[in-house]
Amino acid sequence: MSLFLLVAMPGPAQPGPGLQAHVVTFSGKGRGATFKLPQVALENRAVAELINRRLLRRVIAPNVDSPIDTTGTPAQQIRQAAALDCCFSGVHYTVLLNQGALLSLELNLEYQGAYYYERTDHITFDLNTGRILTLADVVSDFPKALSGRLRGAISRRMAEEIAQAAADYGDSATVADLRQRFGWDARTRQVVFARDARQAGATEPDLNEFALSPQAVLL
Repeated sequence: MSLFLLVAMPGPAQPGPGLQAHVVTFSGKGRGATFKLPQVALENRAVAELINRRLLRRVIAPNVDSPIDTTGTPAQQIRQAAALDCCFSGVHYTVLLNQGALLSLELNLEYQGAYYYERTDHITFDLNTGRILTLADVVSDFPKALSGRLRGAISRRMAEEIAQAAADYGDSATVADLRQRFGWDARTRQVVFARDARQAGATEPDLNEFALSPQAVLL
């Protein structure tokens, strides 16, 4: 379940106000696959090349079983990945933030095998250094406090989802399954997380899976 929340304003980690990247799309097609991967251009070519290599590694390496010639250009590597038989079938992206020396991207990954599914990933770069940022770099909250805020937000969102499911389906097996899968405690009206449960509970919020927009930190 994805949450989009304003958890804190970006803090002092924002370097070099005004710096932006020029983002271009490298495309590749083949065997039902369509790949559209972002690549960046900056005055500092070394930083741009570092970011582009990290984007390729983030998207292609974990998702492709067959070897890809990593000495090839980004366009060549993307075309090679798109030409494979199975099962990574596509990627496209959205630029969420490109200002203040920060570049935050949403990557939508598609897979086609016995069945089709999608996965969303996020990555945020410091455009001065090419470093991939963590949530601790951009918010002022201590991890424990931030985790507590996220838990509360997840519980509130889950309460809304269950209420909507009950309105749509009534007191049905669908609602009961939703409560069980997401560790919902109807008595306390909170999600029970695995760390606090004697049995399996909901997955703990991942403080490193985040993105930035001009108005908010997205989790």
